[in-house]
Amino acid sequence: MTAMPEAASRKEEFIEAFALQAKSCEVLGSALNAHLLRLCRKDIEQDGITATILNGWEGPALEGLVATRFIGGPHYLVITDQAPELAKHYPSVGGRFDEATFSQDLFNVLEENKNFMRAFIQSPPQTNEVRRTGILLGGFLEVARSTGLPFRCLEVGASAGLNLIWDQFSYENNCGTWGNSTCPVTIDTEWQNPEKAPSLLTKISVVSCAGCDISPIDLTTDAARIRMNAYVWTDHPERFERLKAAMKLALDNKLTVEQADAADWAADKLAKLPEGQVTVLYHSLAANYFSDDTRTKFEAAIHEAGTRATEANPLAWLRFEHVTLREYPYLLLTQWPGGEERILAQGHPHGEYANWR
Repeated sequence: MTAMPEAASRKEEFIEAFALQAKSCEVLGSALNAHLLRLCRKDIEQDGITATILNGWEGPALEGLVATRFIGGPHYLVITDQAPELAKHYPSVGGRFDEATFSQDLFNVLEENKNFMRAFIQSPPQTNEVRRTGILLGGFLEVARSTGLPFRCLEVGASAGLNLIWDQFSYENNCGTWGNSTCPVTIDTEWQNPEKAPSLLTKISVVSCAGCDISPIDLTTDAARIRMNAYVWTDHPERFERLKAAMKLALDNKLTVEQADAADWAADKLAKLPEGQVTVLYHSLAANYFSDDTRTKFEAAIHEAGTRATEANPLAWLRFEHVTLREYPYLLLTQWPGGEERILAQGHPHGEYANWR
């Protein structure tokens, strides 16, 4: 008798998660994904195939970003030529979205691939959005300005490691330029409130970089590169071009990402803070995928390391993360010694702009 209210509550969680993500897709310029999620939200209400696919999902619906995960599944099938009837709607493979016929084509594909979809949503959407470095850059510049030291960079939730080479990208925005102007990866994040933004004249020297992920992506495999593309929204062609260039650069640099839990890895890497360098631990839109236990241990490891930081071996914790999923993420910076936390900016989830505080 008690299972029915619990099932109803779970159903409402999924409906809310799909509704909120649909609104986000609409605001961020993806009409196809907004429509897809609204169709699936209604299908959940009617206990259709979407509800069947979601049955057995154990994580939180909203915080676990199950709707974001869901979007990538049909796109993956389209990219890999497993859903030709749906492909005619997807611009990423030359299609043109037709709202009138999309519903039937979508649900046919979901019915035929329900087991694939159940498995697909278990993996986090490791978009590795390189344009977010256009927001992170402001934090790096502030750390460089305040410490004057070379960087030892550590990224958690590094996915395929594309943002480990942030210092090699070419940055062009309304405040000026920074980085390697000849790099094929160009980051054009708009900096709003430029009078409050960090100076692009600040120089940064990166001595070393390392990254970890609970499920790192090996870009040397075709399957991994396809999956990376599947998480990019089909109606955002400029993001595909940027991702393609960033993946090639990462392969040229022979980047590797360690397989590790964020908390364990951070504790190990922060056990010693090298003299004459600032250790910069950073991440972007990764924290929502941490378990509660990992998040608690991860933050404890950072704060413990902060107690050992000095002016000669400082520590900076830079993160671009959601404070709540109902608003855009914030760029936060905490530095030791001192441990002061500051909000530097609020930014577009895909890195389109940063609003400096």
